[in-house]
Amino acid sequence: MENFILCAKIIFPIFAMVGLGYLLRVRGITNDNFIEVGTHILFYVMLPCSLFMNLYGSDFTAVFNLRLVLFVVVTHVAAVLLLSLIMPRFFPDRSQCGIVIQGAFRGNVILLGLPLAANMYGAAGMGPTSLVMAYSIPLYNILGVAVLSIFSADERDHKIHWGEILLKILKNPLVVGTLVAVPFALFRIPLPEVVTDTISDIGGVASAFGLILLGAQIRFPSMRRNRLPIAVAVVIKLILFPAAVLALAVALGCFSAAELGAIFILVSAPMSISSFIMASSMGPDGELAGQMVFVSTAFSLFTLLGGLYMMKCLGLL
Repeated sequence: MENFILCAKIIFPIFAMVGLGYLLRVRGITNDNFIEVGTHILFYVMLPCSLFMNLYGSDFTAVFNLRLVLFVVVTHVAAVLLLSLIMPRFFPDRSQCGIVIQGAFRGNVILLGLPLAANMYGAAGMGPTSLVMAYSIPLYNILGVAVLSIFSADERDHKIHWGEILLKILKNPLVVGTLVAVPFALFRIPLPEVVTDTISDIGGVASAFGLILLGAQIRFPSMRRNRLPIAVAVVIKLILFPAAVLALAVALGCFSAAELGAIFILVSAPMSISSFIMASSMGPDGELAGQMVFVSTAFSLFTLLGGLYMMKCLGLL
């Protein structure tokens, strides 16, 4: 019951913000121009500041675990490669295919990760989750930019221009914010309080503003038209991907309960609001990405509760 109450407390404010965004658009207070401008501000300013502060406050050396890091990186890269081979057979529209692939692996660890870890293990046991979050954020951004760049290419152009894709990755504001923060976090370089307070204040509104923009993007008629890609991405993200990764982690038998919990939180979280923001900024199909985030968040309450219950019954947590 405690897990249910926690998830409800975390997810209800999310839906409240999304609902506010939808209401503002319906009442004509916001419009398409607001969404376009707001998305760029979020993508180029607010989210990089938020990512910087999340990593700036992380102590990499205290909780570093190479085995756990490699497991997360390898499983996610393998999943992206496998999806990149399979999904084009079902979604010939390359842009739509890229949105589905990104949504199938990218989770909302910032919003849901630490509160769930605190409830499961307390403050003393949050080290593995903090480690996983610190490395998954740049991993998600790099893989997300790569997928959207590759699948935004002209369908007739089968040659992949890796140099251009690498340049896009390095110029992406989310990747820049992450890379700038890493040396400060790794070597514990202090910044003046006035600087960190300013960056923190700007980044602190990113989640709420992003959720409002997400709500403003929702068009229920188009959700019905997009039900197939939405269903495929949500089923993979909330059920198939978590089940496969957790089964592999348990089969390896080399992870502690806290580490298994960190892996569970990472792979079971609903789609990230960042996937919607990145898709909106890099291509024309941001609306589909927003719909996927909305639907996956709605169903994640049940999948998170079910997953927690099963792992506890099996004695894994």
